[in-house]
Order: sequence, then structure tokens, then C-alpha cells
Amino acid sequence: MIARGAGGIWPYPAGDTANGGHHPAITLTSFKPLEAIKGRISGIGGKGNFRKVLVVIQFSFSIMLITSTIIIGQQLKYIREKNLGYNKENVFNFWMLNIDKHYEAAKSELLKEPGILGVTESGLDITDAHSGTVDVSWDGKRPDQQAFNIGLMPVEKNFTEVMGIHLVEGKGFTGSPADSTNFILNETAIRETGITGPAVGKRFTMHGVKGVIAGVVKDFHFQNMRTPIHPLVIYYSTDWRGKMYVKTSGKDASQALAATERIWKKYNPDYDFIYNFLDTEFNDQYKSDIHVGQLFNCFAGLAILISCLGLFGLVTYTAESKVKEISVRKVLGAGVPQIVTLLSKDFLGAGGHRRSRLNNPADLNHHRESQVHTGRTG
Repeated sequence: MIARGAGGIWPYPAGDTANGGHHPAITLTSFKPLEAIKGRISGIGGKGNFRKVLVVIQFSFSIMLITSTIIIGQQLKYIREKNLGYNKENVFNFWMLNIDKHYEAAKSELLKEPGILGVTESGLDITDAHSGTVDVSWDGKRPDQQAFNIGLMPVEKNFTEVMGIHLVEGKGFTGSPADSTNFILNETAIRETGITGPAVGKRFTMHGVKGVIAGVVKDFHFQNMRTPIHPLVIYYSTDWRGKMYVKTSGKDASQALAATERIWKKYNPDYDFIYNFLDTEFNDQYKSDIHVGQLFNCFAGLAILISCLGLFGLVTYTAESKVKEISVRKVLGAGVPQIVTLLSKDFLGAGGHRRSRLNNPADLNHHRESQVHTGRTG
């Protein structure tokens, strides 16, 4: 994922790009047009190796910074668009406090509201569940699995249905008294326990409660995206209630919130109604990463601007130093591509320099005469 320490490189590209544009900037500001017209400028046309090194460093760091920005942007896009394995759209949640003692009554009242599509609850936050146990056993448990840790998620019987968690095997909870001894495992738990064949109906024991596996759910993220999906057991519980999840239609969200607040004040008159939409709660986990991405965008834009200024200064300097050569080439019939090639040779290296020299008619004639002379002497 995104490394928080990556911000340490920010000052360097800006400094190097500034240094890269330093030499051309000084040259341009000290340039005297009148002296140039009179042909009195000295020192123009040198190799400028130091200038070339600075330009190479400038563009190298600019490319590194821009590449990093693109990578971070892609990572943030991946986080935003990743399928979490459950539906987080138009679902708001809140800690129930005293409502947990009157859950069934509050649920019935809420389901009467036209803007509410479903109500469920869980003892833990689905976006950040951090409870687990090693007190589990199953048929075929190996001696090296005695410390096997599995995550816990106590829920209501309709939790997987309301939250859009996909069952890949079995029917899950049915609402019957048998649900107290039924367990639902995720795919990772099935894989890491080594349970083979159809898992539904196989014995599973947790905290001394002997039961069976009633279903297997497709893996979903019940912690942040930086954490890999761990083994998880979902079980029905009326003793451990925490968060209520209310699913609404997008257009009726305000009505659903108003109805829920009325229920809240009925059972929690001394507390403010505090809620969060799941998608907002999910995005809040990555605020720092989003800020890092925004800062990188700013620095990348600055690097591009400084690089363009440095390039403009270098091109202007190069063109000014080759005014006579360009004039001669134009007289000899050189076109725009040849002139551009000439001005680009400082950026294309020694190979480009040699190619540009051979494009010079005088140099080309000299090159041909040398070949003829060599042939004669041979």
C-alpha cells in the first residue's frame, strides 16, 4: 500500500529542478540584445557540460516525481473502486447504546418507513472489526493448529442479506432457534483450517458451543485495505449488539435519517444522534493517503512548471548560440525538421550530435571526400 514515509522526497525534486533552471536563467537575464547584434557576445557556443548535467538531473527527478504521483493516484483509485465484498452505498450506521435492549421494537418501527429498505445490526464495526479467538475446533484440526486465531463477528440473522454479503455455500441463518449453534465462515477460514469438500453441515465448535457450519461467505474486507483478509466466523448473537445498520434508497435518505433520529431520541433522550454513512466512514480511513496524493499532485505540477521553464531557457540559450549556423543552414535549404534536429542535439546526446553534423552539407561533403580518399589510398 501507500508508504507514509514517501513524503520525505518532496523537497528534493523542487530543489533539483530549481538548480536545473538556475544556469539558463542567469544566462538569459544577463543577455544583452544590443551586444548580440554587434556580435560582441563571448563564451557562447561552449560545450556547457555542467549545464547539460543539471538539465539531466532536473528532468530525472521530475520524471521520478511524476511517476510517483501517477502510482499514488492509481492506488487511491483502486481503494475507491475496490469491491469490498459488501454494499456500502446508501447505508448509515450508529452505535445503538440503549436501543440494543429494544432492538426488535426499534427495527419494526424503522421498517415501516418508506425510505428504509433494511435494518440489521452487528456487535462490531464492519469496516474495522478487531475481535478474535483461538477457542475453536473442527473435525480434522491438526496439532499445529492449536493456536489458530479466527476473527469474530456477532450479527443479527439478516446481516448478510442486508449488507449484500454473498453466500457461496449454504443458506446461512434461517431465523430458527438452531441459529444459535450455526456458524458462517469466510472462504479464508475454510482454506486455512483445511476443511475439504462441502463445508456446510460439518461440525464446528466455538467457546464450548458445539454447532455446525451453516454457510460460507465470499471473502469481504472487515478491516482496512492495508490489512489482508483473515479467517472470520460470523455467528448469531442477541447478547453482543453494538452497531445498527440502516439501508436506504438514495432519494429518501433524509426521511430515513429523520425517522431514525426520532427512534433514537425515544430510547436515548440524553445523547445526541451521531451517525455515519458507510462510504464516508470508509473514505475517512484514507484521509491521510488522499492528502498525500493531493500534495504529490501539487509538487508534480510545480516540477512540470519548473522543468518547462528550464527547458525554455535552455532552448532559448541554444538557439541564441547558433544564430549564424541556423542562418547558413536556411540559406543552404534546410527545413524546419533539420533546424529542430540541430537545436535538439544537446538533449539527444553524442549520437544526436553526430547525426546533426552529418546533416550539415559541408560536413557531409567532407565525409564523402574522406571516404573517396580512403578508397584511393587503399
